Amino acid sequence: MDRRVPPPSFTGLPPWLPQRPELWQTWPGAHLPDAAHPFGTEYVGHDRVPQYPGGTTCSMLGEREPYFPMGWSLALLILTAILLYILWPLYVLRHLIRKSVYGDDERFQTNHEAYRAKMGAAAKGKSEMEEEEEE
Repeated sequence: MDRRVPPPSFTGLPPWLPQRPELWQTWPGAHLPDAAHPFGTEYVGHDRVPQYPGGTTCSMLGEREPYFPMGWSLALLILTAILLYILWPLYVLRHLIRKSVYGDDERFQTNHEAYRAKMGAAAKGKSEMEEEEEE
């Protein structure tokens, strides 16, 4: 622990507050003089950490509203990320699983009639081979 900063039990601040001044000095309104703080502000500890009353907003403390640029470009980026990182791997995984189940025959992609004809020809060829073996 840094020797310059006293341990939390000796700062006089409640444990839910940041114990080092450099942390709370970045809070909204920390740049304002005490007179500009809202009515009812309490100052805690020897560093006088401001505790604003309930209902205090950042705009009341002179802070700007946060800007979140949700435009078409960000929406397109999110959609592309979902497609590339979630849907496309699932599609490839589905293809690989089906390929491993059905083998290289790719019967899941062929025309049903063509598959029947192919299997019929294979069965016919097999029966001819059995007849040759019997002779």
